[in-house]
Amino acid sequence: MRPIPILSSLFLSALANKRIIGGDEIDIKQAPYHVALFAYGDFAGSGTIINHNTIITAAHCISGPPPADITVRAGSSSYLSGGTLLNVTKITKHPSYNQPIVLENDIAIMTLAENLTFGDTIQPLGLPAYARGSPGFSNAGEQVFISGWGDTITSGTLQTQLRAVTVDILDQTECKARYEDYVIPVTDGMFCNGVPGGGRGPLSTSPLVPLTVIKGAGHEFIQLPAGENAITADFHSTRTKTESPAHITSGFYKIEAGAQRPAHYTYEETKYVLSGQIDVLDEATGITHHLVPGDFAFFYVGSKVKFSTKSQGLAFYAVTRPIRSPHVNLLGREESKSRL
Repeated sequence: MRPIPILSSLFLSALANKRIIGGDEIDIKQAPYHVALFAYGDFAGSGTIINHNTIITAAHCISGPPPADITVRAGSSSYLSGGTLLNVTKITKHPSYNQPIVLENDIAIMTLAENLTFGDTIQPLGLPAYARGSPGFSNAGEQVFISGWGDTITSGTLQTQLRAVTVDILDQTECKARYEDYVIPVTDGMFCNGVPGGGRGPLSTSPLVPLTVIKGAGHEFIQLPAGENAITADFHSTRTKTESPAHITSGFYKIEAGAQRPAHYTYEETKYVLSGQIDVLDEATGITHHLVPGDFAFFYVGSKVKFSTKSQGLAFYAVTRPIRSPHVNLLGREESKSRL
């Protein structure tokens, strides 16, 4: 059966752009609708050409930067060079993006500053004509064609040459059961794909977990109830997956310009940026988040990131692990009960 390019599959590819497992290198002529996205000059994911000036993509790929800081490379097998580089004038995300859960309705439309010129390397991909479950829609067992700049193994580096793989759509009930305990549950707006035994597809059998970023959380105005002078304003929660969550440790994270600092999380952590800028490359999505004062990030068990900065950055953190790096000037500074 001829592989069917399905738009939603490309969104999943964008989410997992670092893991096109078991695929082969292809020429852009084999997927001329595929484009590379950049945020602040860093690779941010993949998109699909819909018409001369419209790109559709996963909303999480471009959820932070304004349109002026997003660019699109079309017509190239490499995301680093070649083809045509275009600016973006407008981004329209699904009105219910991230509702009711993270990554639900994960879709966005970008309007280009100028029209694309169609040819062998630049072509639009038609929108699906059918809804899930309708005759003509690709259901469980049918094949889909996934393309992206991904790994050849489950934990490698981002490939510069476009790659592709053909996989099967998996049964939705089986898919939901398999990822029941995953941080992001599978909903009816998503689907799974792969092959029996694994080894091919956009997700590995032990998927990395994307971090959660809330831009400007510390600048949000908090309204007090009438007649009250205090309020608790929770804004993020998750069920802990740390093996022994008997500790909550808080402290400061400071970083200066230099080598990237990798971290693979076996515990949960929340970071709140106090000063400077901290750049976080999320290896689950390939997105680099540029965190500034007021920004919040949450890291899950299974998150894998690399921290860096162009100057310096300082953040407050709280983690579900014991103290391991005590600060000589801060540890033991707790005020005694007699002074409270």
